[in-house]
Amino acid sequence: MQAFLDTLVSALTLSAFVSATGMSLQPRNCFFTYCDCKQFSCSLTFCFDDHVNPWVLIDNAMSPNYGDDCGSLENWDRVNPAEWCDNGLRKATGQFAIWRKYGSKSPDFTVNYKNTTDSPNRGSVSATCRGVQTVDCSGHGQYNKTKHDCSGS
Repeated sequence: MQAFLDTLVSALTLSAFVSATGMSLQPRNCFFTYCDCKQFSCSLTFCFDDHVNPWVLIDNAMSPNYGDDCGSLENWDRVNPAEWCDNGLRKATGQFAIWRKYGSKSPDFTVNYKNTTDSPNRGSVSATCRGVQTVDCSGHGQYNKTKHDCSGS
């Protein structure tokens, strides 16, 4: 019950922040498995079309390793005053928290993703990810053996 309340409070906090910035992000939930996990914090820098939901890029950048819906985006914001990158895309930053089973990834790692110029969701994401704390992942699903994480699917 406490985990549910903590998740609800986090979601409401993110929702209030996103509403204040005028950008609607699709909510994400991570239902953990029965395993001991490590929380990683990723410092994101991304370039995106201003009309595109940044989750599209984050999903594409993170899903090959961590699962589409296993994580939370915090402190997301466009860089102001506006900075541009990758031939006219808007620059933004944020923090992304993910949960990994011990031994599935080195303590620190990087993420580099760039889609093609003909993609309707053109952009790129780069991140440095560092382990920050142990997380109790018990009782909320199953360990994902394919992706070596706690995404449950």
